[in-house]
Amino acid sequence: MTHTTFDTGFGLGSLDAFAGLDDYLLPAPDARDRLPYLLSPADQHRVDLHSALTAAGIPPRAGDTPAIDVLSLLDATTVSAVIRWVECGSGRDRTGW
Repeated sequence: MTHTTFDTGFGLGSLDAFAGLDDYLLPAPDARDRLPYLLSPADQHRVDLHSALTAAGIPPRAGDTPAIDVLSLLDATTVSAVIRWVECGSGRDRTGW
């Protein structure tokens, strides 16, 4: 692991950003410990639309939020079609979605 040091600028020398930390992997979270929280269909559609656009290389801009909000209110079949269109246009076709 590469250590990074920072000059404090106060004549105190430098600080090691990783001083005292060991390099180890955290265990995977246990799915049984998750809270039983489900997203509303509109919220799930919003997440799916943002994900599809971002994965296609089209990061949503701030002005796109109202359009995504309106699309997220549509039924699941329509939202799936929109996501499929985005993925087909980006070459990331998921047949059977």
